Amino acid sequence: MTDKEKLTQLLINTPNCDNDCSLCEYNYTDDKCKEHLSAIMADYLLSQGVIVPRCKVGDAVYCINRKIFHSYIKCITITTKGLSYVTYWDSTYHDEDFDEVIFLSEEDAKKAIGEET
Repeated sequence: MTDKEKLTQLLINTPNCDNDCSLCEYNYTDDKCKEHLSAIMADYLLSQGVIVPRCKVGDAVYCINRKIFHSYIKCITITTKGLSYVTYWDSTYHDEDFDEVIFLSEEDAKKAIGEET
């Protein structure tokens, strides 16, 4: 079974609101209902081991080490700390490093070190 087929099967098996949902009363066009169902689906997928990385292999990143260094994500691995993101500079970062020392945009990295764009 391919990853897409596995994910499709998980989505088919995702639980819905129960019949007594006081939040939306099955009014599927209501934005609160959509948020509620989305939260149920997200919780279910995460409980089944679906992992959502912060970025993809090949994405540009901006790392701070006294100044801003531009690099790309070379690989993403699973470690005991969770997901590890390795750049082409062979620096390794984890989810908790995002928005602290590694950023997905140069503008956010500049803001973090006080360089306004």
